[in-house]
Amino acid sequence: MKIPTQKKMIQILNFIFSSVLIGICFTQTAQAVTMSLGQVDFTSAASLASGSNTDIGNTIDGNTSTAGWTLAKDAGVGSLIAHSIDVNLAQPTLPTLQPGERVDHYTYSLSFHYEGINSPKDYMLETRFGGQFESNTQVNFDSLSTNYGANTISVGPAPAGHPWAPQGTPGIITTTDPGSTPPSIVIHTLVFKGNTPLEFLRLTTILNPGWTDGSLVLNEVTGIVSAEIVPEPSTYALLAGIIAFAFIAKRKRTKA
Repeated sequence: MKIPTQKKMIQILNFIFSSVLIGICFTQTAQAVTMSLGQVDFTSAASLASGSNTDIGNTIDGNTSTAGWTLAKDAGVGSLIAHSIDVNLAQPTLPTLQPGERVDHYTYSLSFHYEGINSPKDYMLETRFGGQFESNTQVNFDSLSTNYGANTISVGPAPAGHPWAPQGTPGIITTTDPGSTPPSIVIHTLVFKGNTPLEFLRLTTILNPGWTDGSLVLNEVTGIVSAEIVPEPSTYALLAGIIAFAFIAKRKRTKA
């Protein structure tokens, strides 16, 4: 049997190594797929805020035109300066995965629909993924947007004199004044990711949060969710083995 020279062996190893790298990159590119899981299903909503109305269930009834969480001006003065609404989510219908695939992460796009003149100046969002809470400082937003203009919403540290969060507290979502003639429904859309499906969210705001007279009216919370599907790491190893085996088999046929 003829033994390959050192130069030939190096060529063979370089070819196999290059093939493996190309195969891995191809697999990642070809099979990393974003799959829509449809609308988010909200199961319950509650608030302990004094002065909030009893129609809080309307915030998840699918109707963006009916008032849901209404926070009156000066609600809780003397006892409570921060108010929150808690919303629970049903687990999405998970995609059917092929052998060797897994869900890398879930992306949520949540929209909060407010009565135009009663949208909030600033607030915080807390989430729970897989039993683990993420505070406002931990939520990693992909984007924040509104329906009344560019650069109208951002996330950053609390300003000086904030009545509820010490100056510099990170994760405060701040909006700009929608003006005297805002859209009838002001929409804030927040996009963020999680390694597991989102279970719970809490929106917390300050006393007299609304832009007009301090009142806040949240009509509806809506959302969509998608999953990023990627190959399991073991798939890469399998692909490398197949490429190497095919190369060796080809060389044997050529010699024959």
